[in-house]
Amino acid sequence: MNKKNIVTLLLVITLFALLFIRKEVIAANVVDSKTEGTITWTLYTDGTLNIVGSGEITSNLSYNNFKSNVKEIVIGNGISMIGSSAFSDFQNLEHITIPSSVTIIKEYSFHDCKSLKNLVIPNSVTDIFYDAFLGCKALETVSLSNSLTSLGHGIFLSCSSLNNITIPTSIKSIEQRAFERCINLDNISIPQNVTSIGDRAFYDCQKLNTVSISESLLSKINIDEVFYGTAWLLSKKAPIKGSIGSNFYEIDKDMNLIIYGNSKFERIIEGDLYSFQNLIKTVTFSGNITDISLRDNTDYYCFDNIFINLMKITNNTSQSIPLCSALNHESYHAFSWCDVSDKTEPVYYIKPNSSVVKVSPKLKKHYKIIFDGNGATSGTMNPTEYEVDKQVTIPKECL
Repeated sequence: MNKKNIVTLLLVITLFALLFIRKEVIAANVVDSKTEGTITWTLYTDGTLNIVGSGEITSNLSYNNFKSNVKEIVIGNGISMIGSSAFSDFQNLEHITIPSSVTIIKEYSFHDCKSLKNLVIPNSVTDIFYDAFLGCKALETVSLSNSLTSLGHGIFLSCSSLNNITIPTSIKSIEQRAFERCINLDNISIPQNVTSIGDRAFYDCQKLNTVSISESLLSKINIDEVFYGTAWLLSKKAPIKGSIGSNFYEIDKDMNLIIYGNSKFERIIEGDLYSFQNLIKTVTFSGNITDISLRDNTDYYCFDNIFINLMKITNNTSQSIPLCSALNHESYHAFSWCDVSDKTEPVYYIKPNSSVVKVSPKLKKHYKIIFDGNGATSGTMNPTEYEVDKQVTIPKECL
C-alpha cells in the first residue's frame, strides 16, 4: 500500500470515529425520543423539545410526561396544526418557534404556559381558537399573523403581563373576553376593518388609558361592557356620581373617590363604583357621615380588599375611622397604614381631619430598644437589643 492510500485510509477511519463520537454525544444529551403516528419528538437535557413530522400535534403525545422539563419548543416545518391542549400547562416553557407550515392553533393549546414571555405567530396562521393562550401570565409581547380575521373568545384572557400587541388590519371581529384582565395593557388600536367587539373583550384592563377606535364602531358596541373597569372608560365618563347606601359618591378622572353625606356609612359597592373599584387610588370621607368602618368580621368587605390599588385615605369627618389592618384583621395584610406625617409607625385608625397612606412591606408594631452598656459598673456589658410591644390605644368608636 503506497503512502497516498495509507493517508486516505487514515482519514476515512478518523471521519467514522468522529461521526461515532458525535452520535454518542447527541445520544447522551437526549432525555427521550419517540415517533408517534406522523410526529417525531425529541427532548434534550437543556430543556429543548424538537417536534418534526406532518399534520397535527395532539395532546396525547407522550412528551407530556416531561412537560416540567421543557423550556423551549422548536416545531419543524411540515406541522400544519397545533392541537387542542397540545402544550397546556407547560409552566416552564419560555420560548416557542412556530413554522410557516402551521395554519391552525386550537383551543387551550398554550393554556397556563406561565413562563412564556414572547410570541411570534407566523402569517400562515389563519385561525386561533378560543382560550388558546389563557393564563400565560408572563407573556409580554405578541406578534400576530396578518392572515387572521378574528381574535377568538378569551384568546389572551388573564395574560396579566401583556403590554405590547398590534391588532392586524385583517381582523374583523374581537370576540368576548379576548383581552380580559390584561392588567398591564395600556394602549390598543382597533383597526378600521373591525365591525364587532364582544362584551368583556377588554374587561378589567385597568391600565388601558389610550384606545384608538372609530366612532362608527363605538356606536355599535356596549362601551360599558366592552371596556368595563378600564382607565379609558373612566376618563370618558368622569366625573361619575352615584349613591352608596344612604350617602353619595363621586369619582373623578384621576381615580379619586369622594364619599359624602349625613347618614350612617354602609359598605355597599355596586353599579359604577363596582365597575371602577380596581382603579381607585384615593378615598376621601367628608360631611357628617356616621359609624364609618372600613372592616367587618369576615374581612371580605374591607376597603383594602375592595379597592386593591388604594394608596391613601383621608378623613374629613368629625369621628375616627378604624382601618382594616387593625385588631384581628392585621394578619390579612402585607402592608401597613401610616399617618402622612410619619411613615415609620403603623396606625390602626384615622383621626378626624387627617390622612393615612399605604406603606409596603408591612411595618412592625413594636419599638426596638438598644441597651448600649453605658452605666454598667464593669464597663464590659455588650450592646443588647430587645423588642417590646408598643401599647396602642384604640378610640372607643373604633372598637
